[in-house]
Amino acid sequence: MGHAPSRIVRHDLMCTDPAAGGRFYAELFGWTLTEVTVMGMTITRISLGERVLGAVMPFDRNLGFPSHWMPYMQTDSVDETCQRVSELGGAVCMGAMDIPPGRFALTNDPTGAVFSPFTPRQLSPESPPPAAPGAFCWDELLTPDVDAAVAFYTGLLGWSSERQPMEDGEYTVFTRDGVPAAGAMPMPAGATFRPSWLAYIAARDVDATAANAVRLGAKVTTRPADIPDIGRFAVLVDPTGARFGLLGTTG
Repeated sequence: MGHAPSRIVRHDLMCTDPAAGGRFYAELFGWTLTEVTVMGMTITRISLGERVLGAVMPFDRNLGFPSHWMPYMQTDSVDETCQRVSELGGAVCMGAMDIPPGRFALTNDPTGAVFSPFTPRQLSPESPPPAAPGAFCWDELLTPDVDAAVAFYTGLLGWSSERQPMEDGEYTVFTRDGVPAAGAMPMPAGATFRPSWLAYIAARDVDATAANAVRLGAKVTTRPADIPDIGRFAVLVDPTGARFGLLGTTG
């Protein structure tokens, strides 16, 4: 279970201003930033204590969309997963290649959301909930076609899914062996962002963390609110344009 494929094991910030993005999250969450050179390119590794969370990666604003968080989904074979992505109606944006942390590719699901199949060189066990403040704790797909997304990810990763009622619709929970793995919901009416995965970061006090994020240059798009039986959340846009969520769980 601790090393089972299909869990989200890493997050990279694809950032149009890596220096500004790194500073923002380091000050907000206490992350450690370490510059490393990979394939001739300087990136910034992000860590919480001894745990590596991912990296801040330079991203060309001329590609037509803003900074964004990229989820890495563990798989036994990146090459085979890329083939399966195509068979299921997705697209391979960048084929499989090796980097120091492992082997990865960049792919789109059929609704346009980007993610990375990833086989890490060093497997890390899952951390039991609740997540430590400053750690990634949940991932949520915002998509115009939940049914198509469910068919794709269950077929690709072996996830199961179940629908849960919300005040204004339904929320889909993906599970691995009965354990929640990620969520999916329709994009809000009038949304100006593209279909995407939204990464949530654990916060001890969501309201205070959101206020501090605003002080550091972020904008709140969904004000702090309670999720019955779950906790409190908020959604923000960082100073470089990347969307992220805050989540404080109950119990």
